[in-house]
Amino acid sequence: GCTTIAKEGLAAGMGPKGELGVTQPVRGSLRAYQNFEVGVIKDDFGRTPREFMTAIAPEIRKELREEGFPVNKPGKTCVITGYVFYFKKASTLGSVEVAVTKMKLVDKATNQTLGEAVCVGRSTHYSNRGIKKKATGVAKAIAEWIGKHYPKPKKK
Repeated sequence: GCTTIAKEGLAAGMGPKGELGVTQPVRGSLRAYQNFEVGVIKDDFGRTPREFMTAIAPEIRKELREEGFPVNKPGKTCVITGYVFYFKKASTLGSVEVAVTKMKLVDKATNQTLGEAVCVGRSTHYSNRGIKKKATGVAKAIAEWIGKHYPKPKKK
């Protein structure tokens, strides 16, 4: 009853959730990069909704901008690329929705991998369900990952 309403209200206010699991740590800082760019993100799962695949790149760019990171600017560039390896929509039997991606940060000039991580967009509350919200969750995880290795930008 009341507890569920309170949880849903809190979840709606906090927005979609992103979770990060680093599999290949970034060595040092990303300070030398003046630009972050979204590269190719593939559907290795094969059943990822088209809406998610269309939304993921714009959501990453939007989240990075909101966090104050330089996006599509001139200068040394770090490219975010990767693939979806699992996607689950909520059903009547289960309320968890999840999009699981394996992402890379790559130096654009050298094609050298700088780091790899599993970035997850998930929701356990009705208020944060929806395919686009899973893309936002993945984008939040990516922004968190970059933020661990980049000087704290000033939010705009």
